[in-house]
Formats: sequence, structure tokens, C-alpha cells
Amino acid sequence: MSETPNVEQPSAGSAVAVPGRWWMAVAAGMIVAVPLGWLLSFAAALFVYLGLFFFMLFGLLIGAAMFRIGRTARPIAKRRIRIGTAMVVLVGWGVSMAIECHDFPSDVAERTVGKFRVCPDGMTPDDIKRQSAHWVREHLREHYPPGGAIGYVRWKLSSNRLDVQLQGVPSPVGLHFRDNKAWWLVRVILSILLFAFAVHSIVRPLAAPEHAETSASRAADTPHTESAPPGPAP
Repeated sequence: MSETPNVEQPSAGSAVAVPGRWWMAVAAGMIVAVPLGWLLSFAAALFVYLGLFFFMLFGLLIGAAMFRIGRTARPIAKRRIRIGTAMVVLVGWGVSMAIECHDFPSDVAERTVGKFRVCPDGMTPDDIKRQSAHWVREHLREHYPPGGAIGYVRWKLSSNRLDVQLQGVPSPVGLHFRDNKAWWLVRVILSILLFAFAVHSIVRPLAAPEHAETSASRAADTPHTESAPPGPAP
């Protein structure tokens, strides 16, 4: 007579793992990271690294969305969790950096206009902005090739000053940037690390089975009673 193998059936309250659900969570995290990355491009410019707080805050929000979607896929391999976290961080941080690079000529143009109490003869504020933005793009292309985002990064790491030359203005307009060079490099590294830490800290529990986490929480909530030692025999 053959014996029936003892197969453990999932309890009614336990969720059934859904294959591919984790990558759906990663995709959702990347979608959420796009608008939040746009906001982070403004937070990064806050004074004395204050913007780093928002990298952690938004990372926690993204991680919470990923956890909610991916919890039915648990347990998830730790390697997949790390890969998914890296993908989300790359999208969110990449959007933030791309917008920062794209808006740099406009930011320089605004600062250049602010240097003039009265516009030079024959020039309007829009003329100054247009010339300044064009000069910045050409300056990065010529002195920090190939220009664009790479030129912006090279300039950030090697200089903290721009002397904007405008047509019809005899002397260049000097602009000083206090958060360049080592300060900017430290800010970039910390923003990536804090962003990744925040996302990973939320989704890391998905590596453990749900029933294990539930059992652990129940054990923590169960009061421990110590039995009295047996008395002497009569």
C-alpha cells in the first residue's frame, strides 16, 4: 500500500506568490520615480545639502509603492531586489540630473540678468537671457567637450566661476558658484546612496516569506509567562 506524500497546503490567510509581480513593482517604481525625479532636480539646489532630505523622503515613497505591489511575489531573491532597486534609483536620479543639466543655461541667464540694475543700451532682459544661455552652451562645448550634460559635469568638478561675455558689453559678467568641485561631488554621491538606501530599506523585507514575518510578529505580540518552579513533594 503506497503512502500519500504529505504536501503542506497554504493556509487560507496566506497569499499565493505571483511570478513576475516583482518586476511589475519595479516598473511601477520607475514610473513614480520620473515625476519625483523632476522635483528632486529643484531640491538638489537647496542650501547646504538640505535637498538630500528629499532624496530619502521620495525614496521611501517609491519603496512603499513597490512593496505594496510586490508583496504577493515574496519571497524574492535578494539579488533581484538589489537589481530592481538599482533600476529605480537610476531612473529617478537620472531624471533629476538630466533636468539639472538641461536647465543650467537658463539658470545662468537668470543670474546674469540680475547683475544689471539697468540694461545696456539697445538690450532688453530677454536679449541678455538669450545671449547668456547661448554663451554658456558654447562655453561648455569649447572648453569642456563635448558640452551638454558631460560638459556640465566636467565644469562642475573643475570650476566654480563663469565669466559671461555679452555682445555690446565691454567687460564679462562674473558669476560665482559656491557648491561646485568637491562640494558638488559629495552631494551627488550622498544623493545616490541615500536614495538607494531609502528604497531598499522598504523593499528588503520582501526577501522573507510572508508567513515567516507574520509568525515573527505574532511571537512578538504573545506575552511570555514564566511557570512557577515545582514545590517540594509532600
